[in-house]
Parts: sequence; C-alpha cells; structure tokens
Amino acid sequence: MFKKIFMFVCVLLLSSVLFCQAEKAEGISGKIITGYRVLTVGPAAKDSRFTVYRGDYIKFSYPEEFASLAFVMEELKYKDTLFPDPVKSPFFKMKAIGTYSFSLGELGGTITVVDLVRPNYTEVTADEAAELLKNLDPFILDVRTPGEYKQVHIEGTHLIPIQQLQA
Repeated sequence: MFKKIFMFVCVLLLSSVLFCQAEKAEGISGKIITGYRVLTVGPAAKDSRFTVYRGDYIKFSYPEEFASLAFVMEELKYKDTLFPDPVKSPFFKMKAIGTYSFSLGELGGTITVVDLVRPNYTEVTADEAAELLKNLDPFILDVRTPGEYKQVHIEGTHLIPIQQLQA
C-alpha cells in the first residue's frame, strides 16, 4: 500500500511540473501556493483580468498599504473581507465556467473561469464513474476540502486535501 501511495505522489509531482508549464502557455493567471491559486492585484488595478480553471480555489494578494478590503463577486454570491496576506483570507471556489466581475475595495476586474482540457484527461459522470468502479479496485485520492468530503464522497476513498498534499 505504501509503495502504491509513494508512486502516486511521485507521478503527481511530475504531473504538477508539466501542468504548470502548460498553464503558462494557456494564459492561466496566478500561482498555485499550498493548493490555492493566488491572484495578485496591483495597487492601481481598476480593471484586472484573470483566467482560472473551473474547480480552482482562489485567493488574492495585494499591497499591504490597502489593509483589509471588501471583496464582492455578485454573480457567484461571494462577499467577504480580505487581507493583503492570502494566508489570512478566505478562499473562493470557482464552480462554473464564465466571466465574472469582482470588486476588491476600489480595485476590481473580471475573472474568466475555463474548463481544463488535456490529452488523456476525460471527465466522467457519476454514473460512468460508478460503472468503472464496479470493474476496478483503484486507489482513489480525494483532494477536496474536508467540508466538501463530508458532504459527499465515494466509500473507501482517501482524503488528503490538495492544500496539504502540495505542502
């Protein structure tokens, strides 16, 4: 079992390096830091434009001179107070593709959410996944947050939130 997990983590690390290279080529914004996509907003950014993947957990980084700022993304019903240090701020999950306006105090802009498209990457429905699981005995690693895992998960999966895995 340990050997399976070790091999999986090695493959995951290699995939992460290749994934970061592909993101740059596709114009995906921000950097992944401890499992969160951190978007940096400049001090005079009245019209920032970011592109992220559906499913990303995003946080913001901005100059300390602004202290705490109100964050609003009305279309997704997100509203909270953020801080210059992303570690102290909440995250927001990008659940649906589209382009959404946001404000961060007097700053703001848009975030375009796109689907991940890769060769050898296939999305499956819940029914398709259930059918696959009938014929296989895979090691399934769930990398969602503990709250998401608690809501619903596949029996026998192993939870390691992406934030912990990346750390």
